[in-house]
Amino acid sequence: MARCVFSDSKSVFRRNKIVDISQIEDQFILVDGYNVLITVEAIFQEDSASIILCDDGLIRDLNAVFGKYKFNDKTKDVLTDILSLIKKYGPSEIKFFFDRQVSFRGKLANLTEEIIGFQGLKGEAILSNIVDFEIIKLSRAKNGIVATSDGVIIDKVNRIVNLSFHFLEKSKIRVKKSF
Repeated sequence: MARCVFSDSKSVFRRNKIVDISQIEDQFILVDGYNVLITVEAIFQEDSASIILCDDGLIRDLNAVFGKYKFNDKTKDVLTDILSLIKKYGPSEIKFFFDRQVSFRGKLANLTEEIIGFQGLKGEAILSNIVDFEIIKLSRAKNGIVATSDGVIIDKVNRIVNLSFHFLEKSKIRVKKSF
């Protein structure tokens, strides 16, 4: 529950950074790849036991995959749906970040770039040893909007978009609330 329950001041601080998805139009978007992908996959699998709406207004998955991601038959569909949603709102550019030390990183980066190209988006997938640091640094340099539910990143960037929430709204699952 440490990733879901926060003080009132921390919750308000983070909630104030959330922008509506319509505000990504013409904006530079940075996606915390595994963070978003794993949560949206859990939503698609209707894994209501692992999805929770946290005090800070963000959807998180409690599966604790941490470095053991398993590429599966739904991965391509989920990535396609994530990128289709982003495309619908017309960002200027998108960068997906994947942790270099996590399983299937190369396969995911290649697949992500393939889908980015197919969708006609300007962007790329980046493998990094320090994803959090790179996302924070680049979001500040380019005034970007970050798609993540990672508290370390959220606390250090100016704006975030809660992509997972949009998929949850379309699903049939009911989530627990930490508040």
